[in-house]
Amino acid sequence: KLFIAEDDLLFSDWAYGGIIVVAILFLIFLPFMKQLPRNTKVGFFIAAALYVGAALGLEIVGSFYLFNVEYSRWVVVLSTTIEEALEMLGIILFIQTISEYPQKM
Repeated sequence: KLFIAEDDLLFSDWAYGGIIVVAILFLIFLPFMKQLPRNTKVGFFIAAALYVGAALGLEIVGSFYLFNVEYSRWVVVLSTTIEEALEMLGIILFIQTISEYPQKM
């Protein structure tokens, strides 16, 4: 298929609402992020990009593939594994970044 029909993405429609929620939260936390040290800011941004990119982006791509390309159990298992692994990598990076945050006593 050349074009994506609206019905093809119905199973990932929650992801579009998630994108809006993430954008609103980004704007709310932007002042906080601006005052962080550069290393912490970069770490948080990369961690969030990995987590949100996997959770929302790969969900949309996976749904499109699942409903527009021939079904393959291995492709579904592999794409789900990649999605979950990237989410966990984002969480690990966030934990590492926050644990290295300079503490002022």
